[in-house]
Amino acid sequence: MKTILNFSPGLGWKQAKLPVLFAGLAAWATAITGFSQRTNDTPLRYENPVHLTGAIYGLADAHRTKPLFTFTRTATRSGDELTVLREYRYPDGEI
Repeated sequence: MKTILNFSPGLGWKQAKLPVLFAGLAAWATAITGFSQRTNDTPLRYENPVHLTGAIYGLADAHRTKPLFTFTRTATRSGDELTVLREYRYPDGEI
């Protein structure tokens, strides 16, 4: 398979190499700096749900009158770093 380069009139080989050189430099700079195409709009694996609350009831409590525990889950993101905090509390609020 042959690759044919079409040059505009007056465009020499040295000028045609310039865009290729810039593309190569951009790729090299991306590799060296570790710049990622990931944006803050892309959710990380365990990011969602960001905030969750709930209660855990015992099997004997069919009417769900008194929870054994309550819990909260909060996810905080800073760039590509994700911190997830889970807190389990007794019904009186004690951890």
